[in-house]
Amino acid sequence: MVKEDRAADIENRLIMLARTGQLRAKVTEEQLKELLNAIAENKEEEKIVISRRKGGWDDDDDDLLDL
Repeated sequence: MVKEDRAADIENRLIMLARTGQLRAKVTEEQLKELLNAIAENKEEEKIVISRRKGGWDDDDDDLLDL
């Protein structure tokens, strides 16, 4: 089973390669595996990491403003 967005990415990449003349023959199984790995590596690089900071403002800190 393949995710729809991943299949679309692969299809678009193959179309782009064909239009630019980089594909001159049928894609072999090995070439397809390389393409899948390249797309998987790109997806890993696109991940966003969110760091949560500890020690931020609390409700208790509002009491300090009343001074």
